[in-house]
Amino acid sequence: MKYTEAERQFIREAEGYGWITHRNGWPDFLLRKRGTKKYVCVEVKNKSTEKLRIKQWEMLSCLKEATGMPIFVYWPKNGKIEEVRGPNQRKIRVRGKHLGTLLSLYG
Repeated sequence: MKYTEAERQFIREAEGYGWITHRNGWPDFLLRKRGTKKYVCVEVKNKSTEKLRIKQWEMLSCLKEATGMPIFVYWPKNGKIEEVRGPNQRKIRVRGKHLGTLLSLYG
């Protein structure tokens, strides 16, 4: 990814203060259940064999750790859904087989 000079300066300064910067890998969707404060993040993968890239895993696990929000990877072609568990648990565990099941668990 190309950064502007201002962005490169920001990254240098932030890292100089001990921060790790994350820019790539944000989830595809942030869902909020209508009328509630319930949120779920979902990363959608096109191919049934497609996996999270390293930057995606880093971003999603940091987001999970920071917010405690449920974060999932969804493969519509085969209906598979897996939960991103967090930075100290690299394994992703299967939660269910259908998006409706997943969303009903959190809504």
